[in-house]
Amino acid sequence: MNLKRKIVLLVVSITVGLLASVSWAGAQEFPLPKVPNKPQSEWVVGVAMIEFKHPFWGGEIQACKDAAKKYGWELDIRDCQGDDATQIAVIERFITKGVDLIILPAVHKASLVSAVRLANQAGIPVLTLNRGILRGEGAKPVAYVGADDFKGGVIQGHMVVEITGGKGNIITLETRLGSGPQIDRHGGLESVIQNYDITIGALYPAHGDREKTLAAVQDALVKFPKGQLDAIVCHDSEMPMMALQAVKAAGRTELIGKIIAFDYPQYTKDAILEGGLYGSVLQDPYLQAMICNDAAWLWLSGHGDRIPDPWHTPLVAVTKDNAAQYPASW
Repeated sequence: MNLKRKIVLLVVSITVGLLASVSWAGAQEFPLPKVPNKPQSEWVVGVAMIEFKHPFWGGEIQACKDAAKKYGWELDIRDCQGDDATQIAVIERFITKGVDLIILPAVHKASLVSAVRLANQAGIPVLTLNRGILRGEGAKPVAYVGADDFKGGVIQGHMVVEITGGKGNIITLETRLGSGPQIDRHGGLESVIQNYDITIGALYPAHGDREKTLAAVQDALVKFPKGQLDAIVCHDSEMPMMALQAVKAAGRTELIGKIIAFDYPQYTKDAILEGGLYGSVLQDPYLQAMICNDAAWLWLSGHGDRIPDPWHTPLVAVTKDNAAQYPASW
């Protein structure tokens, strides 16, 4: 049994006895999501995957496939290509097909509310994975399963304090504006640095795009000459590598080792151990998605009251001091 599977079993064993007390906001009432009255081998789980290209989502896709084999249900997984309109259309197709449960890593926190509401009207339960939706708009997901992104931002905030000594100027390279991770990671970061003499000199919505990230960092290096920029905080694992490249190309060696990442692929681990990056926040995509599928089984088997909401999965602060002991996520 591999390490990831052991962790999944441990988390499930701890949480399976919990009773979730959930109050739903919104005035409109919908029928309770259905528990299928048919054999488990006939259950159909639809996954509106945010995209197929990025290896982070590849880890979640693999977990969904492994869970389908484990539980013996049919898996219908669709590539939403990072587009909220496509994701809404996929959910509508799932509703027409009559799937028994939908797993949704939402492209955008607000725009997917209407699609979840449609699933509610059809009596189809929805679990949000890694990226949640806005609550209080009449949409009622069963639960959110994934990282506590606010806590992830807090971890990054403490790293900033360690780098700067509690005083300085930073920039942030952020993921898609309006997405759950962007809102919550930024909020967690600010909740820490507001207690210190640390300012965010500029926020760049680079979305992990190579050209946007390089342009953003180059702009920041001009805007903030040597001595006026103390750290760079990034919302993913790719932007810090591009930031490191730009910093080296500009000869701004004082910023090497002062770049903070989020996620933990092999190249991030290597860059931390080599001293190019200060640290990162480890979240395991495979583990998140497997736990979400375990939650799907709990609901479909009639044990939905045992699903905590939110069901937060582990986050680890990784720096050069402990990076060697954690395997890369991909």
